[in-house]
Amino acid sequence: MDLQTLADLPGQNEPEAPSLDHLFSMAKIKKNELKLAQADYDQSLFALVAASGHEEEGSKTFTTNSGQKYRIIRKMNRRLDGKKLQLIRSRIPQNLLALKVEEVLDKQKLKYLQNNEPDTYRLMAQAIIATPGKAAIEFIDKEN
Repeated sequence: MDLQTLADLPGQNEPEAPSLDHLFSMAKIKKNELKLAQADYDQSLFALVAASGHEEEGSKTFTTNSGQKYRIIRKMNRRLDGKKLQLIRSRIPQNLLALKVEEVLDKQKLKYLQNNEPDTYRLMAQAIIATPGKAAIEFIDKEN
């Protein structure tokens, strides 16, 4: 009878599946690389926008000396200060208020219905479209 080493036996020379530790470690390295790459990109973008002189909101197309075209899009983020609005609202005519009412799902109230009012929740759930969100991994440092 021939003696075989473990490596010679069928199925014994298969590479091991990566461990969770290895996969987490690789994901953490990639995430850090992405952060650095994003910071580099942000710096380049900032320099390009500054060099263009395009200050106001909107878009503007530029052509470099070599013929390369690029468009810079400037945005202004705006949000409402509810307390200040209450102070001035009466001085603005109703038809000129730059506001609109929007129905938004109250997730906290929905959770309450799910846990405490199952019949109402089942009815409400018919009008809710639920899709899976993007998965995320949070790296928590080990304590020694």
